[in-house]
Amino acid sequence: MVEPISKCQKCAAPLTCKADASCWCAEFPPVVDIVEGQPCFCTNCLKAQVINKVNEMVEADQRKEIAALGIPKKLIQDIDYYINDQGKVVFSKWYHLRRGNCCGSGCVNCPYGHANVVKLF
Repeated sequence: MVEPISKCQKCAAPLTCKADASCWCAEFPPVVDIVEGQPCFCTNCLKAQVINKVNEMVEADQRKEIAALGIPKKLIQDIDYYINDQGKVVFSKWYHLRRGNCCGSGCVNCPYGHANVVKLF
């Protein structure tokens, strides 16, 4: 079966859209409205849209809404994590909010005040 080819509604780049849960865009957090029958976004434009919405939600401290999304099945760089100057993976505040609680590892972006970090002294 040949997948339908469409154009990105923002930049007009060609893209393949399945318009269902098996589409590549289903890997992104469901925070941007994709209207069935309307042109979708290419990967780069959708990622930019998602990053903007994620940042809005984090800044507005929408903890319940974010946590309700649950832990992502697939982590996406620049949304769920970033690579720091030392080449280490650092989880974003967004990821931690999706997780729903402090993991106790002393993470840089912990939005829970390191509530579960065991203090040795």
